[in-house]
Amino acid sequence: MESIWSANCKLPQHQALTSDIKADVAVIGAGMAGILCAYLLSAHGADVVVLEAERTAAGITKNTTAKITSQHSLIYDELIKAFGG
Repeated sequence: MESIWSANCKLPQHQALTSDIKADVAVIGAGMAGILCAYLLSAHGADVVVLEAERTAAGITKNTTAKITSQHSLIYDELIKAFGG
């Protein structure tokens, strides 16, 4: 069975690096977690490079439902209140 991501999302293929680059942070892996981390770091002013051996979102992310909900914050809020954060 093909995942919804494979069936509906055609992401561009990127060229391999041909020279050295400099960045504040290197994120290894362009799956959902890596891309989200890179985005948030970049939003806070870091110069970020994402390194991926294959294709963006082509590994585990491609074969998951990639469920992200706002309801998780309710659980995290309770944990922070109980244990600090």
